[in-house]
Amino acid sequence: MKTFKIRLKSKEMSNNNMSSFLVFDILEDFEFKTGQFVMLTVPADMGEVKRAYSIASPAYEAQKNYQFSIYVKKASQAGASKFLTQDIQPGQILEAKGPMGHFVDNEDTDKYLLISSGCGVGPVLAHYQRLKETQKYKKMVNIFGEKYVDEIVDSAKNKFTKDDSNTKSIFFFSREEELPDWSRKGYVQHALDEAIEFLEDNNIKVFVCGLPQMVDDIKQKLIDKGVDSNKIIFEKY
Repeated sequence: MKTFKIRLKSKEMSNNNMSSFLVFDILEDFEFKTGQFVMLTVPADMGEVKRAYSIASPAYEAQKNYQFSIYVKKASQAGASKFLTQDIQPGQILEAKGPMGHFVDNEDTDKYLLISSGCGVGPVLAHYQRLKETQKYKKMVNIFGEKYVDEIVDSAKNKFTKDDSNTKSIFFFSREEELPDWSRKGYVQHALDEAIEFLEDNNIKVFVCGLPQMVDDIKQKLIDKGVDSNKIIFEKY
């Protein structure tokens, strides 16, 4: 673990200005595993605060371009999330410390189920991009949930590529009244049977990131469907 500097290269906001997708240049040597997080020191309204943020890009991107991304959702009118969604501008430099966390894939498998909600999409997106790049899988399902369409940043959503015979993405919006044709009304839990049917097996590896209640519910439902609890890797925020 080390302390190092990063500089904001680009910032894209969701349509409702509540979520941001930030790309940082890494200004010093830094290595991490896909799925890990860093602790950022942020100049918030009440003074400097330290907050943990998952890296939303795969490790190979950092090695190739000396960059990584984070996905932030505004949680309050002050604090780190407000700064990282409303205030930060390209060129600003922050201090980071890491890597930390165990939301990593220590052994490749054939079939993956990726599940996230809200800003939990960050590390799951990193794993999705890693798997698509390496092609070290036979089948993969990605399930994402949010309240409204306007809360997800387009560039992050678009990194989930078009479905094919081996890959399927399912997007849920729980409160949206006018759903786009690529999405559904409901919650991520509603697609578990469909995911297992697509994967043609319950011998799968699962990555799930979101609020504690959602994560616990997903874990129990998958265990009840015969998924090995040791193959469910989770992170709560």
